[in-house]
Amino acid sequence: MMTPKQKILFRIFDKAFKEKISIGLFGKYGIGKSSLVYEYALMKSKELGRELKVWHELNRDEKDEIMKNPEKYFVLVDIKGSMISLDNLIIPIPKGDKLVWETPEWMKLFSNERSSGILFIDELNMTVPTLQSILYELIFQRKLGEYSVRGNVLIITAGNDLESSEVAKEIPKPLINRMLFINADELLIDLDSWLEYAKSKEFDERIIGWVLFNDKHITYSKDSMEQSTTPRSLELLNKMIKGENDIDYIKLVAKSLLEKNDATQFISFIVLYEKLKDIDKYINNVELIDTLSNEERIIIIMKISEKFVNDKIDIDKYYDFINRLSKKNKMLTAFALRYLKYQNTEKYKIIIDRIIKDGGNLYELIKGILEFENAL
Repeated sequence: MMTPKQKILFRIFDKAFKEKISIGLFGKYGIGKSSLVYEYALMKSKELGRELKVWHELNRDEKDEIMKNPEKYFVLVDIKGSMISLDNLIIPIPKGDKLVWETPEWMKLFSNERSSGILFIDELNMTVPTLQSILYELIFQRKLGEYSVRGNVLIITAGNDLESSEVAKEIPKPLINRMLFINADELLIDLDSWLEYAKSKEFDERIIGWVLFNDKHITYSKDSMEQSTTPRSLELLNKMIKGENDIDYIKLVAKSLLEKNDATQFISFIVLYEKLKDIDKYINNVELIDTLSNEERIIIIMKISEKFVNDKIDIDKYYDFINRLSKKNKMLTAFALRYLKYQNTEKYKIIIDRIIKDGGNLYELIKGILEFENAL
């Protein structure tokens, strides 16, 4: 599911595609710039009725097939500025009394008018100065050596800002002025957008709950040798702990992927999550929640919502719980509904419809705190 900001960005990509204007996505590291490009490539390939292929994942036979029949494929070429050298970008080769500049095979592919795809130059401002002029010619003049990009190809560059990367270099203003220079932070450092993404990828409910509890999903460490919490590290965390309940295992993974303080808090959250198993008593006795810590309250509410999502309690019981909770703690009620929204949209809509139908204090509460009326 695309967020509203992402839909607008993809419209911009579409227009730039048509007009052959290059795009620059710049911002903090780990926020999902590369993932966004890959997602757009998948969407565009389906729209054009072509099969998506990622160039660096292909074997020799697959590349030969694409070179012969480029009209069948939408090719994503992903090159990293920090890994580019002159030898793998453009090489002078003597041929008789002439000097021919040999270029990568993907450039020859994109010089074919029947080709279509995306040339994604990541980490642009981490390239060595001697290569920048060659890359800039490729980005703005769509030329490399003896070849020009003649296919239906969108060129997208990405880079990290100077604050979050010690090795990133400043991009000259005249070059910025020749592309759509987009601040990726404004698009991707957005909690609601991340939650929608996490939901679409079926993230571990413990990660979603912890992020919602802390109301943040990014923490950058000031120490260059320490980990930071970013959307990228949270995605890796999800892959590593989903389906895992061994606390010692989760501790080591969390310490490896999250900012130091975040790791400590996440581990504490997980320990409580696994410890709090007897939750049925809270469904009928909401007042017992007052005896718990803030983290315990959040976990109990998460687990009760999960019971509703998994059809282990019916709508009447869950609605009654939410209604009684709203009379005791408005913020916990807001959290419960927000968590439900990111767990199961259909169950969320059922509860919202019931709240609207019944009216009363609970309806006024959700209007005031969560501004649900725009989504109803």
